[in-house]
Amino acid sequence: MQAEKGGKIVIGVTGGFCAGKTTVCNIFKELDKDIEVIDADEIAHKLLKIPDPEQRKKMAEEIFADEGRIRRWESTLHPLIIEEIKKRIEGSRARLILVDAPLLIETGTDKLVDKIIVVRASLDTQLSRSQSRGFSSQDALRRIKRQLPLSEKMKKADYLIENDKEIEETRKQVEEVWRRIVQCLK
Repeated sequence: MQAEKGGKIVIGVTGGFCAGKTTVCNIFKELDKDIEVIDADEIAHKLLKIPDPEQRKKMAEEIFADEGRIRRWESTLHPLIIEEIKKRIEGSRARLILVDAPLLIETGTDKLVDKIIVVRASLDTQLSRSQSRGFSSQDALRRIKRQLPLSEKMKKADYLIENDKEIEETRKQVEEVWRRIVQCLK
């Protein structure tokens, strides 16, 4: 692994809907305060300018219910999100940058990163987590089906984090990946 972007290493963090990407990024931040996390979902929320999470959720449910509408939104939003991610990478002073992006590979954003972490959770875990966040099973399944199958994401993975068990098990896996990445920074 090389820090090709001005001494920076950029790691893409992707995985299925409600697999635990944000949890993994948060654990990385606990391990190293000098890590910057660029959150593609947060960028999308800012671009949409809808501050209320319930309004965003309702709008997303309407969009995900119509394939044509999804494609129109994606063709408009994804280039703007990717451009903002590029700007944040270029402007970052952190040596290690995590790009938290559910559609990292699907949108070609993986071309901006040096390595890829795939966070995996079983369908049962994904559905359970999505329901605890207020999503219906139907809506969660629509979102899961919109993403590249996990088997395809795995082909691009440099690291895999299984996130079906207790948080301490996830933490151990993140610590191991972090140690391997830090070795490359030396």
